[in-house]
Amino acid sequence: MDSGAKIIHVEAFSPDQVTMWVELYPEPTRVVNRFFRVFGTSDAIDVAGNHCGTAVWNGGALVWHLYELTGIRAVYRDPQGVPI
Repeated sequence: MDSGAKIIHVEAFSPDQVTMWVELYPEPTRVVNRFFRVFGTSDAIDVAGNHCGTAVWNGGALVWHLYELTGIRAVYRDPQGVPI
């Protein structure tokens, strides 16, 4: 994913599927591995991360929170996939 890609929406389409929409640049300058994790409401958040959005299923019967994990070494790549 482009290093500057922005998460713009998070939604649940089923009780076991959380989807995120990302705004991408047409020609990425730096591709990176980015790591995400979903936590349910009341789950312990046992890793460092930044909240990206919340997804609600069935009127609030289930609520998930998407975090981008921090502190994980990213591998930077050029648009052709070559590490830089």
